[in-house]
Amino acid sequence: MAYYIDLIIMTSKTAIKKAIKSFQAFSKQTPFYQNRLPVIATNTEEDLNDFLNLMLFYMCADCGETIGKVYPRKNNWDFHHHCGLFNQTISKFDEIYIFEGLMKAFNIYIHNKENPFDLEIKFANSFSKNSKHEYPRLSKLNNLLEYFFSNRNETFIRHGLENLTINDYSKGSIFPPSTSLMPLSLSTDEKSFAIEIDKPPFTKCFDHSHKYPWHYCSGIITLKDFKKKNGILKLADDREHFYAEANLSLTDWFFIYQTKTKYTKSLTFDVDLLRNGINQMKLSGASYIEIKTLRKFFHVVSMLEQRKEAFGLL
Repeated sequence: MAYYIDLIIMTSKTAIKKAIKSFQAFSKQTPFYQNRLPVIATNTEEDLNDFLNLMLFYMCADCGETIGKVYPRKNNWDFHHHCGLFNQTISKFDEIYIFEGLMKAFNIYIHNKENPFDLEIKFANSFSKNSKHEYPRLSKLNNLLEYFFSNRNETFIRHGLENLTINDYSKGSIFPPSTSLMPLSLSTDEKSFAIEIDKPPFTKCFDHSHKYPWHYCSGIITLKDFKKKNGILKLADDREHFYAEANLSLTDWFFIYQTKTKYTKSLTFDVDLLRNGINQMKLSGASYIEIKTLRKFFHVVSMLEQRKEAFGLL
């Protein structure tokens, strides 16, 4: 009998702990909590973010529920879903040109963003080989998105400044500056810098260290490009961590940043210094994108690839 009582108590404790953790995770998503988080940057890619939300909605009402809550409903739409006009249109194409189509559709969105409704067919036609739409091919944002699209299956490394008093994002500078390195492990040689490794959409090791500044602004580059630029990887023997040594300029990296911190307390850095650093990085000539927007880009690309494969079975 005592065994069963102990088992019931242990099971109850486990269930209570799970319930508390679930509640804590939920409470952190509430507007009250989110509005208390320090703002460290403005999403300067907001137009792209809004366009990607609309693309998600056109392909899947559930994935695009942010737009679905405000998008005008049509009389012939189901209670929750819509008629799938975008999917119906691109399903008829012999070939779907994903990256070029996305850039053309984004350009259409920019010209219609004051009234971004009923664009399904215009967006869809952008993915056809017969599309006559154009887009600014030489823009910095286009080049950044093309880099991530071309390397969506590659492994990347990441490093962000460790000492925010050394916010050296001046044009043409070396990144990271040796004076910003924490004197730990291999970094004591003032040449080796700690890195994290991940693959798109960067939701594993790139999503660690919420208390530290490098989580909120960091440069990333593919391993293959790092190697091309004569970068050297090292493995520390005193911690489960990779280190790198390289002579990379600021513009060799692609920077990802956040707009808010994850906590209101327990941060190990000065929020004002981080905010100033992100502003400097954006003014330096470096390529950058807000991380949630980048993940949304990968989400849209993945959905287009899935539909392209599925259309082949129709």
